[in-house]
Amino acid sequence: MKFNKSILFLSTVLLLNCLFAEPYWIHFNDKGFEKASPREKVELDRAYKRLSSRCIQRRIKSTGDEFPVDYGDIDLNPDYIETLKSMKIKIRVKSRWLNAVSAEIDETQFESISELPFIESIVPVGRYFRVEPTAFAESDMEYHPFYGNSFTQNKMHNTPVLHRAGIDGSGVLICITDTGFMIEHETFSATDIIDSYDFVGDDSIVGYEPGDAYATESHGTKTLSTMAGYSPAELIGTAYNASYLLARTEDYDMEDPIEEDFWIAAAEWADSAGADIISTSLGYHDWYTADSMDGDTAPITITADRMSHLGICPVICSGNYGSSPSSLTAPGDGDSVITIGACATDSSIVGFSSRGPTADGRIKPDLCALGMRTACATNSSSASYGTASGTSLSTPLVAGLAALILQARPDLTSWQVRQALVNTASNRLTPNNDIGWGIPDISAALACPVDSACAIAIIRGWNLISIPIDSDFDVDDIFPHRIGSVWHWNPESTAYMETDLIEPGKGYFVLYDRDTVVYAEGPPLESLTIPVSSGWNCIGSPGKTNSHSNIMESSTVGIHNKFYIYDQIDKTYKNTNVTNPGAGIFILVIGPGGDIEITD
Repeated sequence: MKFNKSILFLSTVLLLNCLFAEPYWIHFNDKGFEKASPREKVELDRAYKRLSSRCIQRRIKSTGDEFPVDYGDIDLNPDYIETLKSMKIKIRVKSRWLNAVSAEIDETQFESISELPFIESIVPVGRYFRVEPTAFAESDMEYHPFYGNSFTQNKMHNTPVLHRAGIDGSGVLICITDTGFMIEHETFSATDIIDSYDFVGDDSIVGYEPGDAYATESHGTKTLSTMAGYSPAELIGTAYNASYLLARTEDYDMEDPIEEDFWIAAAEWADSAGADIISTSLGYHDWYTADSMDGDTAPITITADRMSHLGICPVICSGNYGSSPSSLTAPGDGDSVITIGACATDSSIVGFSSRGPTADGRIKPDLCALGMRTACATNSSSASYGTASGTSLSTPLVAGLAALILQARPDLTSWQVRQALVNTASNRLTPNNDIGWGIPDISAALACPVDSACAIAIIRGWNLISIPIDSDFDVDDIFPHRIGSVWHWNPESTAYMETDLIEPGKGYFVLYDRDTVVYAEGPPLESLTIPVSSGWNCIGSPGKTNSHSNIMESSTVGIHNKFYIYDQIDKTYKNTNVTNPGAGIFILVIGPGGDIEITD
């Protein structure tokens, strides 16, 4: 890469106009030796030994490489570091992945550094001014005896079904980066916190310390609680039984902007520890224009995309910069990250939610979750709760959903998790730059056939299920622990009938006396031609979410304007406008029978 003279000029102008040292990324042009040299193999072996076994296994799964380290994992050249220190340069963060350090440079140092032979470029550290979530009263929240006021946000994503089936994030490691956390709050009393680190203060304390601003723990407590909280009758997080790494990457005491270098340091730390997911409710905007949001410019975006390549699922907020096109913040512009916008309870986009497109024309955000009056814990006391609004709240909700998928399907890569979520979200057929692919349904995402397999949550009692795999199955293979027979609806006799064979494109009733998960393997069911009769028919769905209008347009029969599903929890039939993989669905054919076409 050539030295970026335009960035250098901009940086020089900015430095000449300030009286104090400012943070910059100083990128090196190598690591002190030539690639493919004997020295590189020695350094790669050293890097491999530094990684945790959990990290290595996750990387192998994602890359397919049994020795999953590369040049980016090698330590920086210590001679370059010492040269900078000898020039009285204060180094803040070292990044192996970027082959760079962030350092505070004043106007007298800038020119001399740029002339060093091992310097490739000098780029400002990205910044972002904090926008606090807005608090609201709880009076309009839907209450549930177990979920409390968090029932609405869980119900929107269908998490209660998975929670009942024992899919709660167990075994998945999530890193969350934020301002600080009140880990003494009662909602975290059972949270498995594996490790924590304060990258601002360079210690392991991520909560309030004497001398800190009172609000230090405010933002992080809210965001963490929406996925990790567990307070029955008050708050239930989407992945309350996952394990967590807590990273403090923002100094709340300062009026200065948040800076991206601490986040990048936290990302490399989380990778080495073996994190499966990183949830970030902070975005970086200053120094970056809309033209910079191309997925390849901001150092933090480059880092986030590398995380995805290495098997970590980055779930990132889109930002709170409003309804203007291309109002994204980095690293939400990354092509491999799952970028989250904020929606209201009626599924509409919230005005403050940032949106795309990216500078290179990609749709963003990818998904939306409840970001208006989202239930959360607060730092007012160790037992206080409330609601708040912002993409900060919607992002960890989806990070928790990703954890549920990885618990049930630990074989999936970061990209496959994203595909399962977007292929079954509410706006899949017409994605746009307001809400992306829409609101994810975690039950449907789990049932989406990815890598020739799917998983379907079963809860105690009757379940109406379809198998979105293009194969026939014996009932004992699919439902080995059921109670009694498996039943399907016969439209000719208008009665339920027993069956020993599970076929694609049909819905089946099965009774269980336990909450569990069933699995099926085989080629994904990508389309269906289903013969139906006049009257009620019980059909299945292909491997992606589809809409009533799309099916109407491609079918030769008249269909009533609503479908009906069987709600596993409420044990009632409810109308819907979509078909989801894994769920059987009743349709009413008006007039003579014929064929129903469902395609992806």
